[in-house]
Amino acid sequence: MSGGSFNYLYNSDVCDLFNRIDDLSTIGRILCDEGYFDISYDILKLITFIYYSQIKLDRLFNRLIPVLKAVEFFDSSDINHDELIDILNSYKHAE
Repeated sequence: MSGGSFNYLYNSDVCDLFNRIDDLSTIGRILCDEGYFDISYDILKLITFIYYSQIKLDRLFNRLIPVLKAVEFFDSSDINHDELIDILNSYKHAE
């Protein structure tokens, strides 16, 4: 009676939801089986938003990889300031 069958999903941080799609899907199915289609639909929307945000985050992160690498290399003195500026300007003009 204490709960926990979904590892306390209700107490999760939003970032944790990215790894909890299976639990969310199961809860959505239970709600649907109980006839709560509108609430089940909201769970489905949440899952869709998670997938959509993963795609958007992945694309943005991949675009930023050269910038992240350049700043890290600059900070550790592996590239000079001019090289950093060239990479940053390349990023700005690629958009």
